[in-house]
Amino acid sequence: MTTVEVFKPKSNYAFAAAALVLDGLFVTQAIAYPDGTAVAATIAIALAVAIAAALLWIRPKLVLGETELRVVNPLSSRTIAYRDIEELETKWALLIRHSGGHTRVWVAPASGRVRWAANTGGNWKSRVSNTASSAGREEFTPASHSVQSDSGLAALLIRRRMDELGRH
Repeated sequence: MTTVEVFKPKSNYAFAAAALVLDGLFVTQAIAYPDGTAVAATIAIALAVAIAAALLWIRPKLVLGETELRVVNPLSSRTIAYRDIEELETKWALLIRHSGGHTRVWVAPASGRVRWAANTGGNWKSRVSNTASSAGREEFTPASHSVQSDSGLAALLIRRRMDELGRH
């Protein structure tokens, strides 16, 4: 029996916490050292920033269920059955192409080249094929396909669920 799994990088919580701490410091500074600006306006700005932080970093997630997945983005949510998925693209962020169109997954962006290079030992070649028919040929893996990137890891989790259902 398959369980529900939620994909959300821990870095999202770190970014949200940093934004909220800075937001709190802004309010504290405005109250402790008033500069003639209305405190109500300052609190309204701080509230808007807190809401934006929650929408951008706390709300987005990818929920992998038994027969369908749910993509929760900052302002929208979409449920997609695994059987409807046609393609997973990881170029900039995970993009799920399905029978109902396409859905971008905000919580799964692709990592930058520098991080990818660091994760592959500083070498732009991710692995060397050792089979007799391809001796000496090098295989390149795009950074976005790497499980070290959020988009690559999320795509792998979706493919595993599809394999469990015999769909992939």
